[in-house]
Amino acid sequence: MSLFFKNKSIVVFVFFIGFFGFSQTKKQENDTLSTEKVVIVKTFNPTINDAFKIHPKPNFDEGKAEPKAPFSFKINSVPVASTFVPEKTKPVAVKKEKPEVSYKNYALLGIGNFGNVLAEAFSSIDINRESQFTALLEHQSSQGGIKDIRLDDFYYDTGLQLTFGKQQKRSQWLIDVELQHQLYNWYGLSDNLEITDEQFNAIDPSHSFVDVNLGGSLQLDNEIFNAANIRFRHFRDDFESTENNLKLNPKFTVPLGYNSISIPVEVDFLSGEFADNEIFEGSKYSYLILGLHPSVALTIRDIDVKLGISGFFSNDSENSESKLALYPNLTANYNLEAYNLNVFGGATGGLKQNTYHTAAQNNPFVAPGIAIAPTNQLFNVFGGIQGQWKQNFTYKLKGEVEFVEDYAAFIKNSVFNSSTESLNYGFNNSFGYFYQDYKAGKITAEVGYEQEGRYNLFLQAAFATFNETPRQPLNIPSFTSTIKANYIVSSTWKVGVSLFYVGTREDIDRFNNSFVELDGYVDINLRADYKINKQFSAFALVNNLTGQNYERWLDYPVQGLQVLVGAKYQF
Repeated sequence: MSLFFKNKSIVVFVFFIGFFGFSQTKKQENDTLSTEKVVIVKTFNPTINDAFKIHPKPNFDEGKAEPKAPFSFKINSVPVASTFVPEKTKPVAVKKEKPEVSYKNYALLGIGNFGNVLAEAFSSIDINRESQFTALLEHQSSQGGIKDIRLDDFYYDTGLQLTFGKQQKRSQWLIDVELQHQLYNWYGLSDNLEITDEQFNAIDPSHSFVDVNLGGSLQLDNEIFNAANIRFRHFRDDFESTENNLKLNPKFTVPLGYNSISIPVEVDFLSGEFADNEIFEGSKYSYLILGLHPSVALTIRDIDVKLGISGFFSNDSENSESKLALYPNLTANYNLEAYNLNVFGGATGGLKQNTYHTAAQNNPFVAPGIAIAPTNQLFNVFGGIQGQWKQNFTYKLKGEVEFVEDYAAFIKNSVFNSSTESLNYGFNNSFGYFYQDYKAGKITAEVGYEQEGRYNLFLQAAFATFNETPRQPLNIPSFTSTIKANYIVSSTWKVGVSLFYVGTREDIDRFNNSFVELDGYVDINLRADYKINKQFSAFALVNNLTGQNYERWLDYPVQGLQVLVGAKYQF
């Protein structure tokens, strides 16, 4: 390449650099942006020789490297005097406490004034790890002796229960047999009754009941068929009255997406007969009640809701009448966890089967010829709160409104035929059923307190107001209250008290066909238990502490102060 060409190239290069620098300075002065056009006049084709190569042996300035300081250490041992001398000993054995013996059998006997006797015997036998058999024999009796009573008032009640149950991994079932024999006296003669000595001496007020009850229950870990209960009862008296009652209650579940439909089924068949006698004309009754209660459980905004309906079919075969009815079956529950409080409510209804057996258990002075028919609860709307405070204090408040048709209330029977010698229960000294319709508003309050292992207290009060068309149901109080308390004095002493208050009730005086009011009463009962040893214990009962001969039913006063002492043996 010539020198001229070289110099020319240098001049051009310097001119280009100067022009570029001028343009940059100009841009900074004007503080503006402009687009530049770059023209490539030569394509760059690199070769391997153009690559920058790193020297394999880089040259360091060894003179600047500082030598490492030598590292050394030394341990200085200092002797320490020790006064610890290990002592050889044997390991201490942990003393095991004997487990408390749990007895599965016991026998109990108590005797008191009025010739009162209380006896129980219980036995439990484990056949194997899955099966168990139990037997319970109970007896309660009294020789009577109520003040100012002209007829015998003794009674006894004896019952035997046999149960066999088996619990397996996915199922459990139980069968039981109950036998009961009861004897009572129609001793409630009215002061207004005028009869001759001959008629009075001809009265035999005693009557008895026999109850044979067979049943069983089954629970399955099954998606569709969950459980079932069956019970058959044969009930009779010594006036040739008989009654048979069969109940079957299976429960099914039908899956429905994320939820399921629960379907309890109710089958209740009742048939009975009252024989002809000098007071009542023979009668028969037969009722079949079929109930279906489908419902689905949902959670809506933290509220647990059960939406359902109850359908009933009833058939009165003696009168050739059939009915079909629907009732609400709704409940809701909202849990306020921060306050340990539940708010609940709902609406329900249904048919209830009334039986001769139920009447005799609630009032053993019924006559063998009462009218039997179902009760129709049109609806019951309820709501309330229940909760717990500081783990020891519980409470519940419930209000409800109820509409009922054909409620079976007890009424004092009239004098049927005073010229007949063998009336026995026809001298205004027995009760029958009187069917009433009513509307009622009810409030129930409950409070409980428990100090674990020390004492507990329970209070309940119930108030009801009824419509007066014509009046409130007979023999039903408007106010009742209950107080129960138990206190553990020591490992050997326990005491308890129970108080019952029943408000005024009404019945009808059949001599002048007018309403009569029964006074309210208070019944206070005390109990004390003393543990003599692991197997023997003694107890004392004091019933009706106030000694009032109050009337539970019209013209039927009760025994006064009752004291009973006894012992219990476990084995």
